[in-house]
Amino acid sequence: MNRRAEMQCGGARAANDNEALAARRLIGPNALTQVADALIARHGSAMASRTFLRAGLGHRLERRPSDMIPAGEAADLNRALFELLGEEEAHGVVRQAGASLADYLLARRIPAAAQRVFRNAPRAFGRALLYAAIAKNAQTFAGGGRFAWRRVDGADHLTIEDSALTLGFTDAPVPVCGLFAATFEGLLRSLIDPRVRVRETRCRAMGGAASTEPLLFLAERV
Repeated sequence: MNRRAEMQCGGARAANDNEALAARRLIGPNALTQVADALIARHGSAMASRTFLRAGLGHRLERRPSDMIPAGEAADLNRALFELLGEEEAHGVVRQAGASLADYLLARRIPAAAQRVFRNAPRAFGRALLYAAIAKNAQTFAGGGRFAWRRVDGADHLTIEDSALTLGFTDAPVPVCGLFAATFEGLLRSLIDPRVRVRETRCRAMGGAASTEPLLFLAERV
């Protein structure tokens, strides 16, 4: 084997090793349970069962997890959604799941006193406080990924690096992390500005140059 081929094989092995490690990281159970609820609401129990079985997760639908789960399971379910439902409807399911996750966080995880601080603070300060809280909890919701943000030309650029949600995708035609986008949007609309819209504009699942870059979401006022 020549030197170039050895380097290519070594790079492939490293990528596979990195994916294996990412799949073993932990993510919050809402990555499955909220998707299950949205899938049942939109397509019924039979399609939900078919999708979970396709992902090798039939047992998770029967016995909903309440503890942290391997992040690879969330990625497997995400792929099964896009394979069975197609781009448009899978996107609808994960967006609905993300909106429900934001409602869950507001109802059960973010204290009322903290919510009052976010809502009553000047918008720029409240936004910075919220993003700091999201970054602190990224290990839970992003499967070990790292969250960051910056303000660019009147929009917030939100990034997640090393998220496991795109594992197994190679050349998806559209971004596949609507779960994150809708969760961010729900939190921002409730706590900071009801006119904010969040959309994913760069996704590692799409391959090419994006495959080595963090996920990118734009949060902007509409």
